[in-house]
Amino acid sequence: ANLTSSAVRAVMSEPTTDSQGADAWRVTIVIEPGSEERLKGDAVLTTLVEIQDRLQAEGEDRFAFVEYATMEELEQSGDP
Repeated sequence: ANLTSSAVRAVMSEPTTDSQGADAWRVTIVIEPGSEERLKGDAVLTTLVEIQDRLQAEGEDRFAFVEYATMEELEQSGDP
């Protein structure tokens, strides 16, 4: 199982580079406040695999760095 829609508020992506300077994606999954306690390892792992699989199926070879945050955490970091 992957993450449920009740736990996810939004998904944002932007181009970035990896540690070797290769093009990559930064994917931020914005979760609803309080849902972090409900995120289970299997759901998180399945979501990561599905994102990479879908990108590759569309011909996108760039690696996706996926992070999770609440909107409050993004606002506090200055990265909404």
